[in-house]
Amino acid sequence: NHFCIDIASKQDLNKISNLDLDAIVHCAAQTDVRKSVEDPTADLFANGLGTLNLVEFAAANAVKNFVYINSGGAIYGTEELPLSEKSPIAPSSPYGLTKFLGEEYVRILCSKYGIQWSSLALSNVYGDIVKNNKGVIYEFAKKISLNEVPSIFGERVTRDFIYIDDVVNAIEIALLNPTFCRVNISSNTETSIEDIFSIVARELKTSIQPVYEASRFGEILRSRLDNSLAKECLDWEPCVSITEGVAKSLSNFS
Repeated sequence: NHFCIDIASKQDLNKISNLDLDAIVHCAAQTDVRKSVEDPTADLFANGLGTLNLVEFAAANAVKNFVYINSGGAIYGTEELPLSEKSPIAPSSPYGLTKFLGEEYVRILCSKYGIQWSSLALSNVYGDIVKNNKGVIYEFAKKISLNEVPSIFGERVTRDFIYIDDVVNAIEIALLNPTFCRVNISSNTETSIEDIFSIVARELKTSIQPVYEASRFGEILRSRLDNSLAKECLDWEPCVSITEGVAKSLSNFS
């Protein structure tokens, strides 16, 4: 069954109260850093109140396992890379703040209600751009297809890219083996946005060159997450390289 509901509304959540649920994988969120800066109240309702409502819903409906999808790229500070689960929490955007707030609701209330839980702190997830319709790979491909010049916001900006299939694998493992803590799900590799553009340009066989613009408020400049805890407690590690992943992401694009 498929239901379209607003998790910030308890009334909406009641629409699925008749379902017999063993587990919840909580992916619902306001995920745009720029939107969180422009409208932090809406971000708080979606990511803070929404998560609180969903954990309380889980408790009221005898859900046994709760997997929270967190943001590893936005909750940490800018300490020496790679960042581990023990790195200081110092978000630079309302989005990062509310994703951490959501995790704390999960930690505290799942412990109170006896619900098994995991928080998977994802790095920059990417996948099929036709299905996703957002993200830097999508933006580059869209501009190139229109014969327009793509923009890179900030020089020497890096991200830790993780392919969606690797993320799904981690979620499936966490459903069977709850971590009761935050675990980084990442490639543990720092990849520049320039390198991403080069891979996209090669795949799409274009000679277009990007232009550089100023970095945007609230967005971090560099990212790399240590995934050693995931290997230890979930026996998980990523399988898809960035070159293979970008090619897969563009395979349905025309």
